[in-house]
Amino acid sequence: MNSSKFDPEEDVVILQSDEGPSLFMNEKPWSVYIILCKDNKLYTGISNDVLKRVGIHNSGKGCKFTKHRHPVKLLYQEECGTQSAARKRELKIQGLTRKKKLELSRF
Repeated sequence: MNSSKFDPEEDVVILQSDEGPSLFMNEKPWSVYIILCKDNKLYTGISNDVLKRVGIHNSGKGCKFTKHRHPVKLLYQEECGTQSAARKRELKIQGLTRKKKLELSRF
C-alpha cells in the first residue's frame, strides 16, 4: 500500500469538462486576445498570460506579424479555459471582418 500523501504543488490533477481534460490545478486559463498594432492593423492570438504576451509583442519578439508593428495595444481579451477552446475561438474571430473585431472590443 502506498502511504504517500497528495501534494497539490507536485501531483498533477486533470479537471474534466465537456471537452475532456482541461486545466491542471495551477495552470492559468487560456484566452483569446486582439491587439492593435502601430500601423492600425489588428492581430488575434491566444495565450494563458495575455499581459505577458502583449509585453513580448511589444519587445518585437511576439511573432512575425507584430515584429515590426510594435508598440501594440490590447483591445480585447476573452477567457476560454482550455488551449483548444481558445484556438477554436481564435479561428472564429480571425474570420470576422475588421469592423466586427472592433465591435467586440467595445463591450
